[in-house]
Amino acid sequence: MSKHVPRSANYLSTAVSLTLFLSVSSVGSLPGQTRDHFRGRLSILPVDFSTLGSISGNGTVTSELDGNTLTIDLKFNGLSSPATGVEIRNAPRGRRGNVALSFQAGVPRNIAGRFNQNVTLTNTQITELRAERYYIQLQTEDNPEGELRGWLLIRDE
Repeated sequence: MSKHVPRSANYLSTAVSLTLFLSVSSVGSLPGQTRDHFRGRLSILPVDFSTLGSISGNGTVTSELDGNTLTIDLKFNGLSSPATGVEIRNAPRGRRGNVALSFQAGVPRNIAGRFNQNVTLTNTQITELRAERYYIQLQTEDNPEGELRGWLLIRDE
């Protein structure tokens, strides 16, 4: 005994299946399925009279998020003293924030250099990164509280 399925039901079933397939497989529909690119310009932290003569330098940072792996490429020069560490901090643009990730190993102990690092992010950290709430801060011997910083901003490809 066979049941006859109306043609309209077959079309509806096919349409629903196609919609589900496209929504799951389309680029960017699932967290971590696309490569996001970020960039930032490193500049001196706000100065006051006590730090006016001891802060200098500039730099750039580019990064790529592939899945949950963030690749960081930081270039800097003209620092007042050798670099000692790099931090990723969390805050709205223009505000100071708390340390999310910290790196000392691999940071060139020099006034100019390049730092590369891969780091695995949690889903919460990925959300904050995509909301442009992370910035890079570079510490130096003379400025252990930070000499340069720059926000990781989404870069259109």
